[in-house]
Amino acid sequence: MWQRVACRKTQRSSWFGTRTAIDFLETSDGGYQRVQTLELSADDEIDLEGLTRHGDGNTFFALGSHSSRRTNVNNRPRGHTRNLERFEDDSPDTGSRSDRLIRLELAADGTIAEVPVDIDGLRQALETDSVMTHFVGIPSKENGVDLEGIASDGTDLYLGCRGPVLGSV
Repeated sequence: MWQRVACRKTQRSSWFGTRTAIDFLETSDGGYQRVQTLELSADDEIDLEGLTRHGDGNTFFALGSHSSRRTNVNNRPRGHTRNLERFEDDSPDTGSRSDRLIRLELAADGTIAEVPVDIDGLRQALETDSVMTHFVGIPSKENGVDLEGIASDGTDLYLGCRGPVLGSV
């Protein structure tokens, strides 16, 4: 099933991120035509959350959620005692494929010019941050890290967080 989870539109084209790939579409006869698909993971969801252009050139970044999840999400017993046992026995899966920050270089026609590069270090930066370190290993549905967006001012990249929620207004 094709589900758009992130997108980036330019003057004549659009990039749509799905759960496992990025599709490049061009405008054609009032609609869109798929020109290229970049498979990022053939067998596992990478949970792509954002796409952004970096600067005035043809560099784009794609961001995964960097979230953890419980390994046994279908086992949801009711009651305080059973839930406590589940939390003690079912440790979070921190080896997720969603830990991806990908740099894409595009050709003048908007197609991918080079092999996409996985940028290492974002997970480590989250783990060593004085605030975020407390939330990295917690599943996103339990107030752990959950990145939902990425933006660029041409020099720096900015991340949008859905979690953790640090307080309420």
